[in-house]
Amino acid sequence: MIGFGGTDHWRGAIEGKVSPYVIWIDVKSSDDLVNLFNKLRNDITSKEETWLPRIVDFVPHITLAFIDLNKEGYEKGLRYLDGKEMDREFDISQISLVKCHGEGNMTSAEYKIFDLIG
Repeated sequence: MIGFGGTDHWRGAIEGKVSPYVIWIDVKSSDDLVNLFNKLRNDITSKEETWLPRIVDFVPHITLAFIDLNKEGYEKGLRYLDGKEMDREFDISQISLVKCHGEGNMTSAEYKIFDLIG
């Protein structure tokens, strides 16, 4: 992980239900991570209906806050994180795909787990 970031115009926003504000931890990219993303995108999301359009430009990150984050909380969060450093390294042993359902696709459940180690 290399730092923090955010946006005030997330394209998954739904007026009155999902905030356009997102705060995240930036993740250092690697060829293995990009290749994994491309494989999942091509093998899975290209064959399924997705909540958002297919991602073309992969930006690795760990989401800290979104959905109900308001403008005040977004700005306060970014001020708090400004100048803070994040320099940690860790391994991820599995990832999962989540299937959204319910009104406005706002409920989710784990759909498939992928083991990355072993």
